Amino acid sequence: MDKSLSKLRDAMAAAAAEQQQFYLLLGNLLSPDNVVRKQAEMRFETCQGKGRNFPVSVKCVIRSCPQT
Repeated sequence: MDKSLSKLRDAMAAAAAEQQQFYLLLGNLLSPDNVVRKQAEMRFETCQGKGRNFPVSVKCVIRSCPQT
């Protein structure tokens, strides 16, 4: 039973880390700084290429960012 508990803890830690990265990316996608936002858009595209599926709301954020 200790092994399954350890796997659960590892999975929860990985999910928390991924959630933190998601929120950081989302914040950068909303940045008024063009450089920061462009880097976030490139990272998003890279993640999409690796088969990571982000929620539709994140895809809408990218489309709604002002392009200046």
